[in-house]
Amino acid sequence: MKRLMVYLAAVGLLATAAAVQDNGVTATAYGTVNVRSGPGAQYEIVGRLAAGDRVPVDGRDRDGGWLRVVLAVEALEFGWVASFAVLVEGDIFQLPITGDDFTAGAGEPVTITAYGLVNIRSGPGMDYPIIGQLDAGDLLPVIGRSDPDNNWLYIQDEEVEGWVAYFTVTLQGDPNALPLVTMDGNGRAVVPENYVIKTRFNVRLRAAASLEAETLGVIPFGRSVTPLARTEDGGWLYVIYQELIGWGLRQLFEIGDRQIEMLPVYEPSATPSPTGTP
Repeated sequence: MKRLMVYLAAVGLLATAAAVQDNGVTATAYGTVNVRSGPGAQYEIVGRLAAGDRVPVDGRDRDGGWLRVVLAVEALEFGWVASFAVLVEGDIFQLPITGDDFTAGAGEPVTITAYGLVNIRSGPGMDYPIIGQLDAGDLLPVIGRSDPDNNWLYIQDEEVEGWVAYFTVTLQGDPNALPLVTMDGNGRAVVPENYVIKTRFNVRLRAAASLEAETLGVIPFGRSVTPLARTEDGGWLYVIYQELIGWGLRQLFEIGDRQIEMLPVYEPSATPSPTGTP
């Protein structure tokens, strides 16, 4: 049965109706933010936060990429938002893990079995560092893939998580049922593929959306960043790259018009300053 979408701001979502929880962690929306039924972009959209909406947070997924928020609406008690789309107050890593991120959904589980000694890497590519190894015969669940050709697979259980090359393992199940995921601009969390963009050139990241603004650092060519916001005309993007957060010219990034339209609008005078870790 199709679920009725709840437009949260219209029914008094703000924290006047939902007091900050005992943990003290809250999230404030940069702009319009989708609220989903689970911790991932593959889950159904069940509502939206408007710019400035502030809600308590009572849980997170394993990496802190998705936050469970408390909603003051009769029809919907909880929902999930992407952490990079909100300003976080408090330490999200003190929150309990309340959801499994990037599950494959209904259907048969997808697993891998190692041929022999298999390197586990921190990201989907040979240029990422080795963070562990599988022994011959190790069996692990797969919860994501790097691209439509399934070149890199994201594995995760209670003790192991990371990326393995497709050609080094035997695959059981249908990998095409898995979500496309990659590393965020911080290089810390696994996120849906459409949550990151790449630099087309070396990009000077600036403190404001102006060529006269202070340069905060340079993002090298071909690196992944997480876009947070844009100027009203779409000429500048507010992005995260590793420890840097700032503004870069749109034409220096690989980003489509639709992705631009989905970003919240912030002018230089209203630049947000995230305090939490995406």
